[in-house]
Amino acid sequence: MQNTLHQYPIPEWLPIFFLIAIPLPFILIIIFLYKESRKLNHDKSWKVATLFFACYLAYITIASLSGLFNQVFFPPKVLLFTTVPYALLLFMILPKTKAYNSIFEQSKLEDLVALHAFR
Repeated sequence: MQNTLHQYPIPEWLPIFFLIAIPLPFILIIIFLYKESRKLNHDKSWKVATLFFACYLAYITIASLSGLFNQVFFPPKVLLFTTVPYALLLFMILPKTKAYNSIFEQSKLEDLVALHAFR
């Protein structure tokens, strides 16, 4: 017998709420990058971030709709296929780029805290 997730009845407004709420942190990050990169003439930075987040959300949507995350698995597949690659990008790849370092050094602490306070 295969372990699969069962669907339970939920209010119709709940998926709409999540469709709005999930990309909101990404949008706030892109707005932050846009403002900071304009100050440093790094216009390419926020465009690359926008493209990355669009591809990342598309990847998650396609994986979810195809049923990749429906099996009960340990550790959870959603964690393995979405969170781990994103964390590796954030902590291993981005800090090595010049644009990231210059934007990070020029940013106000209040702006960085505001991003994390929302999350």
